[in-house]
Amino acid sequence: ATQVAFTGAEGIIICSVHTSGEVMFWHSGTGQLLGLLEAQEGPVSMVAFPRDRTLMASCGRNDMLVKLWDLSAGVAPGQVKLLQSQLSDRPLNAVALRPSLSRGEVLSAMTGCPRSSCDVLIGGGQDARDVALVGAGTDDQFEPLPLRMGEGAALVGWLTRDSDEPAKKGGGGHFGPIHCLSFSLDTEICISASEDGNVRLRHLWPAAQQQQQQQQQQQQQQ
Repeated sequence: ATQVAFTGAEGIIICSVHTSGEVMFWHSGTGQLLGLLEAQEGPVSMVAFPRDRTLMASCGRNDMLVKLWDLSAGVAPGQVKLLQSQLSDRPLNAVALRPSLSRGEVLSAMTGCPRSSCDVLIGGGQDARDVALVGAGTDDQFEPLPLRMGEGAALVGWLTRDSDEPAKKGGGGHFGPIHCLSFSLDTEICISASEDGNVRLRHLWPAAQQQQQQQQQQQQQQ
């Protein structure tokens, strides 16, 4: 296993993350295997949970996918449901969920009432050796990518719907693959740690204020 964490609403389930692409769920008291989820094609890089532990995000380097799973019904075979996903433009090493994210918010967004908040952070990037040989795939290869819940089954870029500047153009980026991501408790700050040896903090709320101002200007022009 490459990662372990407590999960489930009661906090008695342990999940283990594996290079086979599987996430396994165990009873912390008895050691019984409760369920096995084929989460990614290729190794699972990381899983993340909100505060209530009823949702789980997973990401992978090989398939470059981030997925959001519903654990509210249980973790036995057939009970874990895929809610949303997004194909990234880079190998993914890290994922973080907004601590206050709830299943109700996700279902509301999926049925046409999306929120404007940043809900998910993903990051990674090509290995330094690959960048040296073929060049970075994008200008912001080592930047965190903020996402929000979209309609239907898709996670979408945060602040990209009504802004000419994609949220991923944050500036002050890393010089190597990101391996760790986190929200601050008030969700106003994104924290990232990279292979370049640096930890960087970015304010998310000024970008949200900028989006709100742009939306107001567009409404006034209509």
